[in-house]
Amino acid sequence: LSHLISIVPTSLDIENYAQIVYRLSLMRHLISAAGQIAAIGYAADPDVDASLSKAEDVLFRLRHGQSPRDFVHVRQVLDKYFETAPGPTTEAKGYRGPIPQTLSGFTGLDEFLGGFQPSDLVIIAGRTSLGKTSLALSIARNAAVEQGACVALFSLEMAQEPLVLRLLANESGINSRRVRLGGHLTEEEEKRIMEATGILSEAPIYIDDSPQIRVVEMRSKARRLHY
Repeated sequence: LSHLISIVPTSLDIENYAQIVYRLSLMRHLISAAGQIAAIGYAADPDVDASLSKAEDVLFRLRHGQSPRDFVHVRQVLDKYFETAPGPTTEAKGYRGPIPQTLSGFTGLDEFLGGFQPSDLVIIAGRTSLGKTSLALSIARNAAVEQGACVALFSLEMAQEPLVLRLLANESGINSRRVRLGGHLTEEEEKRIMEATGILSEAPIYIDDSPQIRVVEMRSKARRLHY
């Protein structure tokens, strides 16, 4: 009887048993993922980037416990909304209402859009030299500096240096032309630039100025940056 008691699993070690089951389950899914990736390779798709993106999707779903999307009852979506919905109405930096995922820092825009949500696609459009880049950089700065949001900037036209100098000019409040000249700054302006440099250096802002980057590559890089 004592021998049976010693070899029969008990609820005292249930956590360890659960970890073993979970680990072995992940290993089985990893083997399955390896087969899927091998199949993608054997398919020999001419679009290499698309194949790499598919392979990344397989590993991404495995790492985060996701499965391919299927039908979901509306009740599940509503339950998720009430679990993640913001608390009581709050006022932050001039924005009155439930705090959204990320604020742009522009009160009117935040009230109109309700802030930036994870599934949003917001397009800034306008004619040349109307301030599209300045607006985008200001939103990026406000999200990163004020809220600690990780920001990825993909620039297909402007190089990294001009973008950073524009961020520096906006943060320091000094004309961008004077920032570019550098040597003609007053002592007060140099002090403001040093303070702005410290703030921006700590902000989670990342810039990619690849001139011919594709959407698939953007998605892959953003995913690696986020996770």
